Parts: sequence; structure tokens; C-alpha cells
Amino acid sequence: RKSELGLQLAQSMARVTSWVGYPLEGGVELGQGAGRIDGALEHIESWTEFLELVHPDDRSRLRLAWRRGRAGGLMDIEFRLLIKGECIDVHAMAEFGIVEKTRMLRASGMMQDITEMRAVQRALRNHGDHLEREVAERTAELVDARNRAERLAKNKSAFLANVSHEIRTPMNAVLGLSQLGMRESQNRKIAATFEQILQSGEHLLNVVNDVLDLSKLEAGKLTVE
Repeated sequence: RKSELGLQLAQSMARVTSWVGYPLEGGVELGQGAGRIDGALEHIESWTEFLELVHPDDRSRLRLAWRRGRAGGLMDIEFRLLIKGECIDVHAMAEFGIVEKTRMLRASGMMQDITEMRAVQRALRNHGDHLEREVAERTAELVDARNRAERLAKNKSAFLANVSHEIRTPMNAVLGLSQLGMRESQNRKIAATFEQILQSGEHLLNVVNDVLDLSKLEAGKLTVE
């Protein structure tokens, strides 16, 4: 008696109930713990009455598993009860066998309310999906920022290279004319002026060459000798 009371208490706390059904005759008997799942289950006496409490979307699947029961077979299925507009997730297991005296096919097993467990799993799954979406969005933002940075760097390098080449062309003319003016000038003061122009031009040309080397470095096209 104590063992039986302990089992009933454990079933009640875990929202588990034992159940026995007769697939061919259509009878169903639920244990005392059925009331902890829902009070409507306490008065169920037939398989038809039980099916009326099953969610319409799950009835055909449960009915098919029930009808396929054979002696020595097992049924392990999850479905939903829809009672007064509230869904209850249920996990039912049963073993099919033949009653020796009556030769009737009987299914006996356990039925458990897993609503809270499924709710937690759905919450975790939704949270995981939310995190995945956030990670995907953040990754897309970082990829977009990296692509923009790469485009800006490429445009900057191209701009520097173009500007440097554009500067070198007139600089060569300035240096050439300065050399010509310094060589052909008869006035020492004017020749010194051309020499200053030449020195400043050569210094500016070195700066331009450094800018070109920088753009080649960034483009990965610098040749080392």
C-alpha cells in the first residue's frame, strides 16, 4: 500500500498517469494521475471520447498509431490535447499484448504532460534562432564595412598613383628647363635661381616617388631590387 501511494504521488508530481486501452473494443482507462494533466481526463471511458480531446491536427496520426498496434509491439508518440482552448503536449507510450483469459488485444503504458518541457525547448530554440539572426546581421555589417574600407583604400591608392603620375610629368619639364636655364644663363644670380629651382624640384620629385612607392605597397605591386 505504501509503495502504491508513493507511485501515485510520484506520478502526480511528474504529471504522469498510467493508462490501459483496448484497440479492438475501443475502451480506455486512465490512472489516478490523469487529473493532474487535466480534469477532463478523469471521466474518459472510451477511445472515441479521448480522441475528441486530441488536437484535430494530431488525431489522424494518433489514430493510425493506435490501429497499427499488434501483440508484442510498442507505441511511442507525442501529440497535443486541446481542452477548453488550451493545448497540452503529451508523450504517450504503450506496449501491446494479448490478455490470456479473454484473448483481447490490450495496450498498457504511461502518459505524461510535457507541456512545460516543450515550452522551454521552444523558448531555447527561438532564443537560439534570435542569436543566429543577430550574429548573421552583425557579420553582414562587418563584411559590408570591410568591403567599404577595401574600396576606399583601393580608391585612395588609385588616386595617389594618378596624382603622382600627373605631377611627375610637369615636374620633369620644370627640372629640364631649370637645368637648361642654369647651363645657358650668363648671369650668375639668375643661374643660382635656376639651381634653387632644380634642387627644390628634385626634392619634390623624391616626395612624389615616395607616394608612388606607398601606393605600390598598398596594391602589393612593389618590386624590391
